[in-house]
Amino acid sequence: VALLNQNIFKEVGVIYSTDRPKADQSPSESIKAGKASCTGLSILLIDACRSVGIPARFVGTSSWYNNSGNHSWVEIWDNGWHYTGAAEPTGNNLDEVWFAEHASKATYGDMKYGIFAATWGKTDTYFPMDWLPGIKKYNSIDVTDKYKNFLLNKELIPISLRVLGPLGQRKAVRVIVENENEVIFEGKSKNESCDLNDHLIVLLQKGRTFTFKTEYSKEKLLIQDEQILDLGVKLKSKK
Repeated sequence: VALLNQNIFKEVGVIYSTDRPKADQSPSESIKAGKASCTGLSILLIDACRSVGIPARFVGTSSWYNNSGNHSWVEIWDNGWHYTGAAEPTGNNLDEVWFAEHASKATYGDMKYGIFAATWGKTDTYFPMDWLPGIKKYNSIDVTDKYKNFLLNKELIPISLRVLGPLGQRKAVRVIVENENEVIFEGKSKNESCDLNDHLIVLLQKGRTFTFKTEYSKEKLLIQDEQILDLGVKLKSKK
C-alpha cells in the first residue's frame, strides 16, 4: 500500500487539485483530467489496491469539527483496518496522517461531523457525501471512535499557518515561530499540491504572544483560540 501510494499517482499522471471536473471521479476520469481532489485520489488508490489483492475501502467525513471542509481517505485491511491519505504517503508507514487532530474531534453518530467507511454490507447508516447532499443510497459504518483515540495535549492550542501569494495561492515557505526572540518552532508551509485543509500546524500555549516570521512578513499573535493564521504576500499587501 505504501509503495502504491508513493508511485501510482506519478505513474498515471494525476495530481491533487480542486480544479478537477468533479469530486467523485472514477480512476479513468481522474487520469483523463490529470487532477483530482481527495475523493478522486482516494477512489484511484482504492482501485489500485484492490487490483493487486489488497482489501481497501473509502473513508471520509462530510465536515471537520471546525467547518473547514470535508475530507476523504483510504483504509486497507491487514490484520485490521489501517488508514492512509491518498497521494499523501508518509514514507513506508501507515496510520500517519496530517489530519489526525481534526479526526480526533469528530462526533460519533453525527452525519455531518462523524467519520464513516463505505461498505457493501447492509447497515442502518448511509454514507454522507458533501458533494451529493441528500443522497442516502450508499451504506456505511460509523468509524469515528477509531479516530478519536489520538492523544492530544489539552494545554496547547493548535494554530494553522498558511503563506499566501499575491493572488491568494498557497506557497511552500519557511516559517519560524519565536517566543521572546527565541526560536521555538520551524517548518514549511503547504502549497497548492496539498489538500486545502492540510496546514502547517504548531501547538502553542494559550495566553502567550508569539512572533511568526516568513521571508515576506512578520506577525505577532496572542494565542487565545484555535485559528488559521494567514501570512505572506497577501496579508502584507493589505497593510
